[in-house]
Amino acid sequence: MTAIGFVLLALTSAAVLFSQSNSIENEEFEQKWGVKNVVPDVLGDGEDVKRQTTGTIVPFTQAEKDAILNRHNELRGQVSPSAQDMEYMYWDDNEANEAEQWAAACTAGHNRGGQNMWYNSGSLGSPPGGVRATNGWHFEYNWYNYDANSCSAICVHYTQIVWSTTTKVGCGAAFCPKFVDSYTGRTHSNLWNVICNYSPGGNYGGRPYTKGPSCEGCGPEAYWCFENKCRNCKQDGITCDCSIKCHHCGTPTENDCTCSCQKGWFGTFCEDQCIDEEHLYCEEEYFQEECPYYAIIRRKCPVMCGKCEAATGSEPPCNE
Repeated sequence: MTAIGFVLLALTSAAVLFSQSNSIENEEFEQKWGVKNVVPDVLGDGEDVKRQTTGTIVPFTQAEKDAILNRHNELRGQVSPSAQDMEYMYWDDNEANEAEQWAAACTAGHNRGGQNMWYNSGSLGSPPGGVRATNGWHFEYNWYNYDANSCSAICVHYTQIVWSTTTKVGCGAAFCPKFVDSYTGRTHSNLWNVICNYSPGGNYGGRPYTKGPSCEGCGPEAYWCFENKCRNCKQDGITCDCSIKCHHCGTPTENDCTCSCQKGWFGTFCEDQCIDEEHLYCEEEYFQEECPYYAIIRRKCPVMCGKCEAATGSEPPCNE
């Protein structure tokens, strides 16, 4: 059997522990490994390769899922230069189920955006594991230049792993007695096909993340910082550092990681001055009872609408 490669991976031959028929039909093996024979029901957009075989799905165990997820999050927290907006990633079973189905199609190619593929020669009795595939994709960081946003070889698998707004990953693996390379038209024997799906998908233009101090640019639902990633720690029931930056002497609150503003300031970061801009209209043509219904009134008359407490003039100046 000839070794083949995909992207940067040199795929080597391995001894076949089971014949094709025995490895697929052996009930004892299926009970041990929990394999499933499936007919792929997902076709790639514009895919015209005829599938002459089906793969054998070997589901990842919970420990393997945890290892894949942890490796993704570890790599996302180690990017260089550091990221100010890197989101924490979660496992998604729906993405994993779709990835399994596409892996069992045993064809080189993608059926959607936000997808990484890795394949390696081997035997049904020796699954390669999703962490190995993840490490292979991440190796592409050697070819990526963040400052120039350029790539000297192939980098899209790496950039998908560290795409800051991607929050879900789900992976699947299948053993393919026959594997069709839709790029070359060649057919190969006895390959493992590993697919990871990502949501929201990345690689739609620009850099994969925003450079800056870790977590400085976290969004409104996750101002906490967990191992250099933005995470809603209150929702997840864990302890993290609060990364929110409050202005004008505002202070972060411990419970929900929001800004408690001084008199005279309001907003997410205490960035807005608490004055009624249209003071001639507030209480004269704009009325307090209208505040819940009109955004323009709330914006022009924050004091009247009770959004903030106006300064009295006795507070020490704070223009940070």
